[in-house]
Order: sequence, then structure tokens, then C-alpha cells
Amino acid sequence: KRECILLINECDALLSKRVTVNTSVDEMSNALKNIFLEQLEEFDGIVLATSNLTDNLDPAFERRFLYKVCLAKPAPETAAKIWNLYFQGLPKAEAARLSKDYDFSPGEISNIKRKYDIEKILGSKLSRTALIQSLCKNERIVTQRLQSGKTVGFN
Repeated sequence: KRECILLINECDALLSKRVTVNTSVDEMSNALKNIFLEQLEEFDGIVLATSNLTDNLDPAFERRFLYKVCLAKPAPETAAKIWNLYFQGLPKAEAARLSKDYDFSPGEISNIKRKYDIEKILGSKLSRTALIQSLCKNERIVTQRLQSGKTVGFN
């Protein structure tokens, strides 16, 4: 017998609650979720799924997951170590300040590092500290909306 593991990363849209059908897109989305639920029932293996939006998880999917594990954001001391992993050579005091000033998940810190690298490739003249601070301030959409007074995204 062959063992299978299915990994569904960032599955928020796929496992979200089914909606009242108002459009053909709603109908298709619900149909795909129903098909996936049926396939989950027949799947003879292990399913690992990740989501940051557990409140939006369809109860039918939640019921099919035997174990649910909540991973909290790291404590500031641990977050400082994560900042140091992504930004090697970052002074410990600066990493500690960033971890206290910004309640970021490891994924958000990773995003900041990738954007930092892009900015440096594009020729940013900002100091390391100034560039990281700038990227931190613009990491979250809510923060961007508050700073500009404009809504970001689709409304």
C-alpha cells in the first residue's frame, strides 16, 4: 500500500466557507469546495493544511481535520532571533527593538527581507536600519491604509 501526504499551504481560499450563490463564480467556487470535500473523504493518506484565517474555515473542512494545531506568533525574544536569522549581522539591540515595535510573524519578517534585497538590488541608498524601518511600516495593508488615508486592495 502506498502512503501519501497532501500538503496544502496557505489554503485560505480553498477551505473558506461556502457562500450564498449570487453569481456563476460563487456557484463554481462552492462546487469546487464540494468536490474537494468528497476527495478528502476518499483520500487514504495524511493531509497537512495551513491557514492564517481559521475563522473563515468552512465547518465541513474543519470536521475532516482530526488534529488542529495553533501556532502562536513568537515571543519578542524569539522574534529577535528570527530577525537575526534573516538579517545576519543585525545588532542584537536593533533586532530586539524591531521585534518589540512590530508584531510580525516569521512569514512577514521573511517578506521584509525579500523586499529589502530587492530594494538593495534596485539601488536603494537608505541605510540598513532606515530601509528595514520603512519596509516594516508598509508591510501590512491596514498600516498602509492608515498612513495614506486611502483603501488598499479590492472593495
